[in-house]
Amino acid sequence: MQTKKVKVTNPYASAVGLRLMDGMREVLVHPKGFIMLDSEEIFYINNMSSIFSKRRLLVQDDEVNMELGLISESTDVVGMNDEQIETLLKGNIMTMKKHLSGITDKQVIGRVIEVSKKIEDLATGKLKIIQEISGYDFDQLISAE
Repeated sequence: MQTKKVKVTNPYASAVGLRLMDGMREVLVHPKGFIMLDSEEIFYINNMSSIFSKRRLLVQDDEVNMELGLISESTDVVGMNDEQIETLLKGNIMTMKKHLSGITDKQVIGRVIEVSKKIEDLATGKLKIIQEISGYDFDQLISAE
């Protein structure tokens, strides 16, 4: 099998460390950053951990995602990039509520909040939905940093 370099991104606000196939090398994927890994390394890391299946890191190659079994028919907020989350937040309120209602992971909720802070004209009803899901105070969501 021909190995190819694949872009792996970290969409979260915390760094993620990886131990590579040789057992000696370790890499750190910085917040909102990316690294290029061989597809064989990705398969090895996927076998040793659940970091890709839990979407802590996102593989930016459809072919590799297909081989890992990470492509799903439903659009999951965990696998979305910031632009896709912004489009979801700016779209229909019922669609947004449907996608956000099942989220329990605090890191994913934090990503949604960070993206929502960047949108200046987000409707109050949408902010209330985000507040209900996150459990954060409403004033924290509308405060500009």
